[in-house]
Amino acid sequence: MKEGSIVVDADKGLYMGYIDSGPPPSRSSSYQTIIAVHGIVFGHRIFERCIAAAPAHGVRFVALSRRGFPGSSPLALSELQKGDALHTLGKEICTFVDVFTTQGNIRANVTLFGWSFGVSFVLAAVHAVLPAYVSPPCIGMPDTQASFWDAKAVPQEDMMQLQIQWTTAYFEHPAFKSDSGSDSHLHKDDSKTHGDPASLNWVVPTIKYAPSIFNGMRVGTHVHFDTLMSDFACLRGFKNQFHQNLVTLCPKGVVNAEGSSIRVRWIAGTMSCATCVAGMWNVQDQCRTCKDEDKDKFQWLEGNHFVHWDEPDRMMFVLFQVV
Repeated sequence: MKEGSIVVDADKGLYMGYIDSGPPPSRSSSYQTIIAVHGIVFGHRIFERCIAAAPAHGVRFVALSRRGFPGSSPLALSELQKGDALHTLGKEICTFVDVFTTQGNIRANVTLFGWSFGVSFVLAAVHAVLPAYVSPPCIGMPDTQASFWDAKAVPQEDMMQLQIQWTTAYFEHPAFKSDSGSDSHLHKDDSKTHGDPASLNWVVPTIKYAPSIFNGMRVGTHVHFDTLMSDFACLRGFKNQFHQNLVTLCPKGVVNAEGSSIRVRWIAGTMSCATCVAGMWNVQDQCRTCKDEDKDKFQWLEGNHFVHWDEPDRMMFVLFQVV
């Protein structure tokens, strides 16, 4: 695994760090390159296992560190208060992709992959500007009023630890039937409508599997509590912009300035926390509102919200299938 950084704004001296599997050993220059954008609290090293698995799948996997996280420039709260802050952060990711692919002489087969809250920044990047050869699939989380705890019953100092355990747990939702034994690793969903979010298991995870946080993650390496303030500011301040970027990308054929089509794919785990499942359903509803009935756009992966950590080979197999 290689590490490095790329300047995304020379005038301000801003940079983003990254980790990189490097080119696969036995493939031609036409190999697939996946550039991943991480979510809240969990930094870019949450993709370490995908990076380790990538060469065996003939894929190059790169995970960038969003600003405010280790290896990248800080992100001041004053920056987030500006009206064009999300657009600026999206353009910085575009610059990262452009510089990385130019330096590596990568001219095709590049996928920008947002995971969890990272989806918001991928959408911002696509909404701003992307080179002709980049197509973005995303893993997403929704905006929801539902809650899995009574805020009065949980001490404030314990809320984040509870949130981490809940987000990384496995949940059995009635809306999904097991496809055990299937070679596709994807849940077969032929229905045109989704279930009621109220029917999801919002509170108690299954005891069949331990939460991913107990599978080798380390605070300070994979989990960064000190980044919460800036990301929560993003969540509160960018809500309307997130929605606008999603609506912009609803139509089937998104065409950029160069006239090339940008394909969008959404992936979610069937055993993810209810927030994630409800979010996928919400995006499906938005696309139906835009008259987009492309069934292949949405893929349900058998696993939880951290399948890329618990089962990186399955994650790489599915990513290679859908992109």
